[in-house]
Amino acid sequence: MTGSCPMKYLFKYSLFLILVAVAPFSCMKEAPETLPEEFDWDPEIAFPVGETSLGMNEASGFDMVLLDTNDLTGYPYWVELLNLPIEDSADFDFRNFFGASEQVTRILIRVNVTNEFPETASLQAYFRNSNGILLDSMFTDVPMLVERGDVNEQGEPVRPSFSSEDVVFTGDRLDNIQNCATISFRLLIDNPGPDPDFIPFYPTYHIDIQLGAMFQLTL
Repeated sequence: MTGSCPMKYLFKYSLFLILVAVAPFSCMKEAPETLPEEFDWDPEIAFPVGETSLGMNEASGFDMVLLDTNDLTGYPYWVELLNLPIEDSADFDFRNFFGASEQVTRILIRVNVTNEFPETASLQAYFRNSNGILLDSMFTDVPMLVERGDVNEQGEPVRPSFSSEDVVFTGDRLDNIQNCATISFRLLIDNPGPDPDFIPFYPTYHIDIQLGAMFQLTL
């Protein structure tokens, strides 16, 4: 069919044209006679949902006493630990994303991590309700492995590592986080015994976490 579409088609199938709005605005070669009374539309919406920056500081839940110098060794107390625990939380109120949560059929959460520390780390995240009660964890099998960053000979960060992992929530796992209000993060940074030249830089290193989510809806 060439030329413009007949007006009766434009009115009769306006709903259909809205659903295919991403296609070029041209007349269909063969317009359907009827549309189904009920149909499912499964759009996907993706956007960032939270971020945080963690380090050896009070805001990250780090025990600041560990930064004090041990008079016997001449090094900070944290040097003696097998790993460095760091914790923080970010808002993740499910109800703020979609009021009609029953329309959400699938969530893919992407966790992006950049690491300045010259050691690997493991990351776990926990979904909690407004009362702080644990609803589910991000990673069910093993925590996420965070690669080590590169530093120069003096211990200054020169190239942070980048690690990324996707987690899909459907069915029961999706139901578990319906009342989620926050996500709490727990990092364990490997500490096999740092180079003494690097020690002064450790309190300046950071691990940055960014969360993005793709929601699949049924409308």
